[in-house]
Amino acid sequence: MAGTSSKLSTTPSSVISSKKLMIPERYSSLMNQTRRTSLAEIKSRAVSTCSATSTASSTISEFLENRVKICQLQMEYFASYQDGMKEALQKKEVSEYDYHEEVGQLDEQYEPIVQELKVLGRQRKFLEEDMEEGYGIQVKRLKTEKANDAGAELIERAYASALVSKVMTATAKQKKQKFDQSKFRKDVLEYYGAARQTGAQREAYCHLTGWWLADDIKAAHLVPKSLSGDELSFLFGVREAVLSDSKNGISLQRKIEEGLDSGIIAIVPVPPLKEDDPTKWKCVLVDRDMRDAMFSRSGRDVYTWKELDGKELVFLSDNRPARRFLYFRFVVTYLHAKKSGNTAWAERIDSRNVLWASPGPYLEKSTLLSLGRNISGFELPPPLYEDMTFDSAEPPKDATQEVVLSMRVREALIESVKRRESDESGEESLSDDEGSEECEAREA
Repeated sequence: MAGTSSKLSTTPSSVISSKKLMIPERYSSLMNQTRRTSLAEIKSRAVSTCSATSTASSTISEFLENRVKICQLQMEYFASYQDGMKEALQKKEVSEYDYHEEVGQLDEQYEPIVQELKVLGRQRKFLEEDMEEGYGIQVKRLKTEKANDAGAELIERAYASALVSKVMTATAKQKKQKFDQSKFRKDVLEYYGAARQTGAQREAYCHLTGWWLADDIKAAHLVPKSLSGDELSFLFGVREAVLSDSKNGISLQRKIEEGLDSGIIAIVPVPPLKEDDPTKWKCVLVDRDMRDAMFSRSGRDVYTWKELDGKELVFLSDNRPARRFLYFRFVVTYLHAKKSGNTAWAERIDSRNVLWASPGPYLEKSTLLSLGRNISGFELPPPLYEDMTFDSAEPPKDATQEVVLSMRVREALIESVKRRESDESGEESLSDDEGSEECEAREA
């Protein structure tokens, strides 16, 4: 994921400049006149607000108010530019590769602005107090002496110092409160009754392949742990989405967990024979190119991905993952397939050959559709979301939430791709001894 503090210099991170809000000519020429006019107007307002911040802010409070406006205008510009790129993609005026490359660069460029808005929204009172305590007297003296330029420069330095301090503190706190994967794994294994002691040997359970040595089992995250915040909560229709919930995990053999994360496989509901039948779940192979690839080996026996295609998950208790989290993972897998060029899987969804056979109000419709457009550049196919969404009574309070959610999901997809590429390049093959040791605890 893109960093935070490393991208903040000793000047405000979202200072407006002609270069900051500049569209490459090869893309601006593809946008219609209405879009270009809209972008020019947003840029003009942003530059004007930035100029006013430097010359007309008589107080620290006014300066902060203008900083909020500047950041919001930049996010508005970002969203409009991305919409223009989506329009060009849909007209086939840019390739999907170029679209994803450009949007990825936009994410990196706008990450500091997201962080700045977050600090301004959550810690503005503290920012103002810190700036007043550190520089307030000097600012007032310079204003009295009508040294406005010097006073404005001093306010900007004070703001930069306070902002960096707040972001660094928030980053340190985030690291300190880093997701406790060890506890999550322990809770998931306990929730599913998926851990046992056999003599001196600790074992854990994979819901697709049975018992393994404990170290070979991972707790898969259905909703990636890198996602959080108000934008995710709104998507699920709750005040807070707790991703450490055991229902957001399932225990799988480590390579299978990596396959779920990187879009090789998906977990889907089995269509019930009767309406009141309990829901069963199965694995489906998403990346057909991996059919004959090995995910594990025991002695002379080789286990390939095609053996998992259509295989039902077997649970040891009545506890199950939350359907809303499984459905979100299914949507992310679809977006992953679209982004990676797996058109065969996307077409299976579009043509209803693969269906989510467990309807329910899982995700907020407008936010989900916006997420799909922002990630893939296209509309989500109706079979992917029909009967699986709900309509919110009111829109998100912060219009940038959908943009930020898209940034975070893109980052998660990029990380999963990097992880898969790293695994593929770092593991030529398993030796017989390694494979035998890895699988000796698995039961037939």
